[in-house]
Amino acid sequence: MNTQHTGRMATLGVAIAAYFLSYAFRVAPSTWATRLAESFHTTASALGTLSSVYFWITVLMQIPAGVLSDRVGPRRLITAGCAIVAFGAALFGLSADYAGAVLGRLLIGLGSSVLFVSMIKLIAVHFPPQRFATMTGVGMLLGASGSVAAGGPLAWATQVLGWRSLSLGAAAVTLLVGVLAWLLIPNPTQTVSRTNSSVNASRPWMGVVRELIRHPQIQLGFMVNFGFTGAFMSFSGLWLGSLLVQAKGLSLADCGRYSSLFFMAFAIGSTLIGRLSDALHTRKALMVSTAVLFGACLAWMGRPGLTQGTLLGMNLALMGLAASGFTLSWACAKDAAAPAHAGMAVSIVNTGGFLGAALLQQLSGWAMDHQRGGATEFSRYGAQDYQVCLMLHIGAVFIALLAAMALKGQETHTRSGGMPKPALNAVT
Repeated sequence: MNTQHTGRMATLGVAIAAYFLSYAFRVAPSTWATRLAESFHTTASALGTLSSVYFWITVLMQIPAGVLSDRVGPRRLITAGCAIVAFGAALFGLSADYAGAVLGRLLIGLGSSVLFVSMIKLIAVHFPPQRFATMTGVGMLLGASGSVAAGGPLAWATQVLGWRSLSLGAAAVTLLVGVLAWLLIPNPTQTVSRTNSSVNASRPWMGVVRELIRHPQIQLGFMVNFGFTGAFMSFSGLWLGSLLVQAKGLSLADCGRYSSLFFMAFAIGSTLIGRLSDALHTRKALMVSTAVLFGACLAWMGRPGLTQGTLLGMNLALMGLAASGFTLSWACAKDAAAPAHAGMAVSIVNTGGFLGAALLQQLSGWAMDHQRGGATEFSRYGAQDYQVCLMLHIGAVFIALLAAMALKGQETHTRSGGMPKPALNAVT
C-alpha cells in the first residue's frame, strides 16, 4: 500500500511540476510587459497579441487535449507537451524580432495546452471521487505556485539576468521535466480504473463530445470559465504587472512583490476552496460569492491616484483568494460525465476560460490604443488608459456571475456518505 501511494504521489508530482512551469510561462508577460514592449517597440494591442496567442492556441487544443488524455494517456501527453514548451521557450528567448517571439509564445501555449488536462485526468484516475475537488485544489496550489515564481522572484531575476536568459533556462528545466514524465508516469495499460471505464472509453469520441457540449451543467461551466477564468487569466497574465508599474507608480521590484502576493493568495485559495466545497457539499454558492468579490476588487483597482502599501496589498490578496472560486467549475464538469470522459468534460469547460482570456487581452489592448487615438508605444501609457481595460474585465465577470447563478444546486451536492451524486442526465 505504501509503495502504491508513493508511486501515485510521484506520478502526480511530475504532472504538477509540468503544470507549474506552464503556469509560470502563462503569466510571465505580466512581469516582463514593459521589458517586452521596449525590446520589440510594441503598442498595447501588439503586446496583447503577443500574450494572447498562448490562449488562442490553447482554445483550439482544449477538446483535442481532453480526447487525447482519455485515449492516449497523460504519460505521452505530458512528455510531448514539455518538449514543445521547451522548444517554444528557447525560440522566444532567442528571437530578435516580434514575429519570432509570437511564434515562440504560440509553441509555449501549444505544449502547455495538454498539461493541465493531463493532471486532472491523473487525479480522476488515481484518487477516490470524493477527494477530487480536494486533490484538484492541491494540484492548483502547487501548480499555480508557478505564478508566484513569475512574480517577485522573476522580477528580481530579470533585473540580474535579463528576460532572454531566463526564458532559455526555463526551456532546459521544462525539457528535464518531460524526461521525468516519460520515466515515472505509468502507461495507460498499467492503470486500472475504479469504474467500467474501458467500456465507456470505447465509445466514438465525437459522439461523446457532442453529448457533453449539450449538457446544461457543462454549458454553464463554460460560461463561468469564459467570464471568471478569462478575466483572471487575462488580467494576471498581462495587465496586472504593467498596471502596477504605470498606473500605481511601483518599481519593477515592488511590482514583483505585490504580484507574488496576489498569486500566493490565489494558490492558497485554490486548495482551500476545494476542501471547503467538499466540506459544505456545494459548488454553486462558493462560485457566486467569489465572483462578486473578484469583480469588486477589480473595480477598486481603478481608483484614481497612486495607491500603494497596505490597502493595495489587501486588495490584491482578496482578489487572489476570490479568483480561486473558478476552479470549482472543473468539479462541476467532472460531475456531469462518467470518469472515463472526465478529461473531455473538463477540457470543454476549460475552453471557455482560455477563450475569454484571449479575447480580453486583445480587446483590452485594442481599446487602450483606440482611447489614445492610434498606435502609441505601450511604455507611455498611464493610469487613465487602464480604466477601459478594467471595465472589460468586470463585464466578463458579470457574465460569469449570471452563469454561476443558473447552475443547478442539486447537481453540485454530495451524499452524506461522501460519494458524489450523479449529475442529472450525466453523460456515460
